[in-house]
Amino acid sequence: MPGKHAPESPASFYLSVARAVGGALVVLGVVAVIAVAATGSGGKKPNAQTSTPPASTAPSSSSAPSNTPVTPTPTATAPNLSSITVDVLNGTTRAGLASALANKLKSDGYTIKKVANQATHQTATTIYYKAGAKAAAEAMLAAHPELKRVAPATSSTPATVTLTVVIGDDYKAA
Repeated sequence: MPGKHAPESPASFYLSVARAVGGALVVLGVVAVIAVAATGSGGKKPNAQTSTPPASTAPSSSSAPSNTPVTPTPTATAPNLSSITVDVLNGTTRAGLASALANKLKSDGYTIKKVANQATHQTATTIYYKAGAKAAAEAMLAAHPELKRVAPATSSTPATVTLTVVIGDDYKAA
């Protein structure tokens, strides 16, 4: 007579094992589906947008403190806008553009030296920069994309200021 927990026959033993293995496979399948749903990969090949971001070098709150000193990385500092002198010239026939732009740039912190009309007509709005001031011109363009482009100062650009903004026909106040 078989024991209390022993299967009645070898066939019922194999059936019990098959049921246990089948149940385990179902559980693993559910876990796999949940894992895929949680990571959002959905069977896609990894690319720049679906790949896992690089691990942070900062210690997590659960890790043990490290004795390795942390060296701060240098960061770019914003230029002191008040040290950047700007002339704003209107190269169009539309009145008031230079004054309005000069007021906007002054409220940003730039030092405005001259607001006037340009003697010659300008079609493209341009920020002209003197030697060594390209980064300042690009920073202004980033803050004011309506100024369209930057270019090195020409021989007719006043050398008394860091930047000269000449408003052209393409200017649309932002």
